[in-house]
Amino acid sequence: MSRLRLTCVVAALLTAITAPGWAQHPADVAWSSGDIDTARRLYAERLATDSTDALALHRTALMLAWDGDYAASLTLFQRLLALNPQHHEAQIDRARVLAWAGRLGESVASYEAMLRQSPGDRPARLGLAQTTAWLDDLDSARAIYADLIASNPTDIEALQGMARITGWQGDLLGAEERWRAVDALAEGDPTTLIGLSQTLRWQGRPAAALETLQRIPPDQRGTRDYGEERRSIAAAIGPWVRPAFTYEADSDDQRIATVVLRGTYPVVPRFQMGFDSYYRHAAWNELIVADRQAWGLVATGRYLAEPGWAVGLGVGASGSNGTAAVTEPAVHASVASPARNPIGGALTFTHSAFDATALMIDSGVTYTEGGVSLRAEPWRLWQLEGGFSYADFRGSEANRRLAGYVAGTRRLTPSWIAAARVRGFGFEKDLQDGYFDPSSYLHAEAIARWRPLRGPWHVTGEAAPGLEQITSTWDPHATIRLSLQTAYDLFPGRQVGISALYSNAGLQSFSTGGAGYRYVAVTLSGSWAF
Repeated sequence: MSRLRLTCVVAALLTAITAPGWAQHPADVAWSSGDIDTARRLYAERLATDSTDALALHRTALMLAWDGDYAASLTLFQRLLALNPQHHEAQIDRARVLAWAGRLGESVASYEAMLRQSPGDRPARLGLAQTTAWLDDLDSARAIYADLIASNPTDIEALQGMARITGWQGDLLGAEERWRAVDALAEGDPTTLIGLSQTLRWQGRPAAALETLQRIPPDQRGTRDYGEERRSIAAAIGPWVRPAFTYEADSDDQRIATVVLRGTYPVVPRFQMGFDSYYRHAAWNELIVADRQAWGLVATGRYLAEPGWAVGLGVGASGSNGTAAVTEPAVHASVASPARNPIGGALTFTHSAFDATALMIDSGVTYTEGGVSLRAEPWRLWQLEGGFSYADFRGSEANRRLAGYVAGTRRLTPSWIAAARVRGFGFEKDLQDGYFDPSSYLHAEAIARWRPLRGPWHVTGEAAPGLEQITSTWDPHATIRLSLQTAYDLFPGRQVGISALYSNAGLQSFSTGGAGYRYVAVTLSGSWAF
């Protein structure tokens, strides 16, 4: 929205330059110099003297919109257009404010009315494309931008819009190519560099995003868009802290509360050091095992190599008050290929205490696991992935597990995703150490995922019906998994959230699994970038 605001300022400035009667008025001088507070006061004085002052009405309406007072802004635009129904800049800006206010349908109708009178109206076509994109009709927005580019291959705003749409549709490599092409045409343009930075960040390349953002001259870094992108990069590479609290309960009478605190600090943009810590209180049947506590702390390091390789290492220890527990070393290592590539994967290694429940804590269970995962995007809007892991568990006895999964995802609209996933694993032994260890387990589910909102609110809902088969004896039964995550951006990089999960799948079970099992978890979380 700030880019649209900048466009409005430029348009209004040009109007002032071509209006000699007002060129030297103090309100216009304040506006031209960026002193918005003074301009707001002086334009209010002008309107008190002459309520039909078109320039004062227009600019005051814009400033009200920038402050988020959309109702008052639209009232002034209505007054201005009643005085001059053919005021084109006011028509365009009113449609923009309608979109900012969330009245997207009315905004589209306004642009379409302008285009019926003048089909070649470039500002109206650009505004319609932007608002159509906000309505999640990305294909229609792409078509408008493509038509503008066909008419003028160097139309910077249309090229920027096309690059933005390409990124929103998930083609991050294509979006990067488009942003770099625009940068070659208008080198140093702040809007282009911010868009390119955002795309690089989405690719998992925050250090490269920061380097791109730093190309913007210091005197042009005062915009809201620049500030938001800079804070979003800080949220990716630190410094930040992320606390979370999770409460879990199931039909086996497990009750588990876990507090997690993570943090990171960028030694240099491409290398971050941090920590992961947790404290867990677990309760079960007191006749079998008393309430138990577990805790852990891991020092972490992460290096980002171009064009998006990520290497991570964590070393620490965990402890508990379990009967058989000892201080256990913790090691985590990973390497992941660039997220922007259509084919990629990751390797992981973990050794840690397996202290999810009171009985596991009391038994001093540990595990060592190595895994490999692969992903591919064979067609636009499609993603395939799979993985395999081998794990060695140590408790009352050694136990081994083989596990794997395959999944396919299809984006139906920007808000809806359909997916299918099959997961399976098998343990060598059936022990009584407190974890779910069937000789074989298979679970298949269909997933509908809904992400309806853009902006400060982030909502993700999932419904996943499925079938599971426990042990080799054929006896499948239906499962359901429901989840809802809601988060709110206080500022870019500063977020609070709550999520809830319900499942009756044995896959979620800590011990027994089987028909009739139920699991519920609620998490409160936050993220604060500095």
